[in-house]
Amino acid sequence: MTLNEWIARYEAKTEPFKLEDGYRLHYEPGNGFVTYKVAGDYLILDHCCSDSMDWIHDTARQLAIKSRCHFLWTQTMRNPAAFCRHSHAHLDVEQSGYRRNGIFYWAFIVTGK
Repeated sequence: MTLNEWIARYEAKTEPFKLEDGYRLHYEPGNGFVTYKVAGDYLILDHCCSDSMDWIHDTARQLAIKSRCHFLWTQTMRNPAAFCRHSHAHLDVEQSGYRRNGIFYWAFIVTGK
């Protein structure tokens, strides 16, 4: 799919897409996209869209390694238990909450090895 097709799919399922200041876009036509930024020792994911959670997880880990980050910080508005089981992430309750768009997001941290 084209990037515009992936974005349209993302927007149909979640919220309007906006590449926030300081974020970069990683896109692969056959897999989807992730947006991310580096903040100190953290790689922070924002918008993600793919048919494969494994692709998102593997891509985020590779971007973290490439950026020399030891932590991956991400969020979801979906079931946090399922996300934790799949990603082996730790729920960050203090960082979870309502965002500017009015939607509640669960925040997670994955520690690098």
